[in-house]
Formats: sequence, C-alpha cells, structure tokens
Amino acid sequence: MTHLKTVLKCVPIWILAACTTADNAEVSRAKPVPDAEIREVAASNGENYCEARDIAPAIIETITEQIEVTPALFDEAGKMTQSPSYQTVTRQEIVRERQDLWFKTPCADQMTPEFIASVQRALAARGHYQGRDHGVMDRPTKKAIRRFQNKNGLDSDVLALKTARELGLLAFDFVQG
Repeated sequence: MTHLKTVLKCVPIWILAACTTADNAEVSRAKPVPDAEIREVAASNGENYCEARDIAPAIIETITEQIEVTPALFDEAGKMTQSPSYQTVTRQEIVRERQDLWFKTPCADQMTPEFIASVQRALAARGHYQGRDHGVMDRPTKKAIRRFQNKNGLDSDVLALKTARELGLLAFDFVQG
C-alpha cells in the first residue's frame, strides 16, 4: 500500500511533464553582454551628438519533443498488441542572431540625475519601472529601458535618443523647409 501511495503522488508530475508544449520552451541568452560603448561624434554641421554601440546577444530556444520510435502494433481484430515507444529529443534553435547595434543616445552631459529621474518617472507612468525616481542609472532602470525599447525592436538597456523623445524628455529636431 505504501508503494501505491508513492506512485499516486508521482502521477500528477508525470501528467504535467507530458503536457509541455513549444509555447513553454526555454529561451535563453547566450554569453553576458559587455557594457555598451558610447562616443561623441562631430557632425558635419558643427553640432555634436552621441552614439552608442551595443550588442544584442543571440537568443537560443531549447526545444524538447517526444518522437515516436516504434508505432503501436494491432492484431486483425484491432486490439493493440504492442504499445508504441517514444524517445525524448532535445535540440536548440537560434531564434535571433547576435546583433551589433548602433544608435544615437543622449550624451553624458545630458544624463544628469534630474534627467534620469525624469526617465524613471516616464517609464513608471507607462508601467515599465516600479522603483523610486532617485536619478541613478541602476540595474532596475536599465531593465525598464530595455523592456520599453524592446517593443520597438531595440534590445538595449542604453537609452536611445529616439526613446527619450518618445517619452517626451527631449525636443524633436524639426527640419524647416
């Protein structure tokens, strides 16, 4: 009876394990990404701007599947005489290749504690940041920036100039003509 109780306790785990799908696939990043490089660029019109070089790592998905190795066998009456056998196969697929990103970013002299606090408030208002607006570019702030920018296709925790403008924190450059 004790053995039966042990088996019955394990059954729900077996059932759950059998119910996994590709939607539950494990997605992982490759190696940690080094810090982004930010540099000032002298424009031909005399106005300087800054640009960032960041690396978006490859995203690799691990897929686990059950493959039928031998099919079930049936007799003439349609009764199964041999159960099918399955094999677990695990493989990895690259969902997105590693990307070398270049984009304009606010320069260091613009990244004041007051400006960073404004970034934090703007991200909090949009549901991407839950911390205090303390004006420090800390890990939670960078994660919030990455989440916000990711929806626009930029996988970086460095604030893009386009994002700062979208958040209403920097003026747009309007071309007159």
